[in-house]
This record gives sequence, C-alpha cells and structure tokens, in this order.
Amino acid sequence: MTARGEYLAACARAEEKKAQARRSLDRAKARVRPGRLVNDAKDAAVGKAKHAGEQVKTSAAAHPYAFGAAAAAFIAYLARRPLTQLIKRTYARASDSIKETYHG
Repeated sequence: MTARGEYLAACARAEEKKAQARRSLDRAKARVRPGRLVNDAKDAAVGKAKHAGEQVKTSAAAHPYAFGAAAAAFIAYLARRPLTQLIKRTYARASDSIKETYHG
C-alpha cells in the first residue's frame, strides 16, 4: 500500500472513531438529561414504595396482633397532643367532682 493509501485509510479510521465518540457522547447526554433523571428517580421511588407496601402486607398477614399494636401505637403517637388535653380535662373534671363531693 502506498503512503497516500495508508493516509486515506488512517483518515477513514479516524473519522469512524470520531463518529463512534459522537454517538457515545449523545447516548451519555441522553442518559443525564434532567427530564430523564427526574423520571428515573420517580420510577425508583414508586418501585421502592410498592416493594415496601408488599413487605408491610406480608408482615401484617404473618403477625396481625403485632401489626395492630404497632398501628395503635403509631396512631396514639400522632394523636398525643389531643389525647393529653383530653386526659387533662377529664382529670380536672374528676378532681372538681371529688372536691365537691367530699368538701362540698
């Protein structure tokens, strides 16, 4: 092969490598596009939530009393302030009633 032929072959290989690099870069850009990243994050979050839901269902079916106790404790935790106020009012009324009965 002549020097000119070798040069033209090297140029063709270089152009092919450039085209391959551009295609790789375009694929990488598509992967890190903000819209796609958001969609991927949403899909991952939904998948994890579904998996956690399945685990809760399985656990609740296997241990219904423990699950019920945990649910009641969680509800009591969420309602702690209203429950505390209710207990204080009830105690205050009971104290007033006792004072009126015995000290009346």
